[in-house]
Amino acid sequence: MALAVRHQSTYKQPATGVNPAYDEALEVIRAYSEQKAHEATLAHTELQKAQDAGADSSTLRALKKAWFDLRVESRINDGEVLWNARNGRFDLTEPVYEHLKQNEWQGRPLEILMQRLLQMFVLPDMLDPRFVGTPESQLNLQLARGVVEPGSVVDPSSAKERPGIELMTFHDEPRLHTIVMVDLDEPCEAEQTFREQFHWIVSNVSASKMQNTADLDKGTELLAYVPPHPAHGTPMHRYVVA
Repeated sequence: MALAVRHQSTYKQPATGVNPAYDEALEVIRAYSEQKAHEATLAHTELQKAQDAGADSSTLRALKKAWFDLRVESRINDGEVLWNARNGRFDLTEPVYEHLKQNEWQGRPLEILMQRLLQMFVLPDMLDPRFVGTPESQLNLQLARGVVEPGSVVDPSSAKERPGIELMTFHDEPRLHTIVMVDLDEPCEAEQTFREQFHWIVSNVSASKMQNTADLDKGTELLAYVPPHPAHGTPMHRYVVA
């Protein structure tokens, strides 16, 4: 299991005492951050009191969100934090990095995923669009050549070995997931059409925000990995990993 841990930052803060306007801006940011950090401390104390008093789940969720948002606000303008995020250095024990990582996922990667699901007719051929919401977790397929972008053309020879799965969720507690790989274009001669064919099923795969690689060996493999093997002469096949 790979954990999302804090990387050693190599950020170097620009020199002060050169530009008065810059120095003043830093002072404004510092004062704002300190104020929000103080408010976050008060919010955390209130959350702890509510937990000790046995408050209901909706109250606790609201208080936790208030604390989380204040923690984010206290560091969102920190130059080092923003530099680390731009360079892929996320310490997901810190709310601000969790916030930035989730925003990163909900930007271009999620947009590309939803485009490919529609353009390649995964919706509705595999899933009914009426019952599909916005994905809450980021799943990356890792082959020997690297991470596969949704909709990419992959030669079957490069997928002979079981792929690795990067599963980024944004839940504090571990949750169990089921990973499946399906060929949507398996020819069915009897009906002169195409059908779905499962190539891989692993259940009980645990993941949380502190894990960036799914530990498949600790899951329950219901169907061993079957490499893609499209029949000669058939059109290009769509393989879905979800």
